[in-house]
Amino acid sequence: MTLGAHLLEGWEINGITTARTGQPINVTIPRDIPNIGSRGYVVRPNLVGDPRLPDPSAAAWFNPAAFEEPDPYQFGSAGRNIVTGPGIYNWTFGLFKNIDLQEKQKRIQLRIETFNLFNKVNLSNPDTNFDSATFGQILAAAPARQVQFGLKYLF
Repeated sequence: MTLGAHLLEGWEINGITTARTGQPINVTIPRDIPNIGSRGYVVRPNLVGDPRLPDPSAAAWFNPAAFEEPDPYQFGSAGRNIVTGPGIYNWTFGLFKNIDLQEKQKRIQLRIETFNLFNKVNLSNPDTNFDSATFGQILAAAPARQVQFGLKYLF
């Protein structure tokens, strides 16, 4: 077998593609404004405008001015899941080279794996805590492109 043929044989590839829209999320107030004494109940603000922005960014994912605190002993008018977080696009790719050894059923595998191959910025959900100084902002993102190399002995 020629060297060129030996270099071209035994390759494997794999990949996982993830593409999804953003998750619906709740805007909440972490205080007992309606005075119901239950810690399990979620208090929502009043909806007084459109929470959607024409061009959302990490600095302002939704319009915080669209919400206001309800009056004492009142429940807020904002519904569940009225804000949608950012979507995700991610492609994981792997390239493997199998090298057979002289001994039967033994081989070495060279591995190159990439996570977030196209280095797309995948933002986390925005801060939906009405009392937070960062209300409406996105403070984190998924990791950037990562590449790992490996050597595996199969027997």
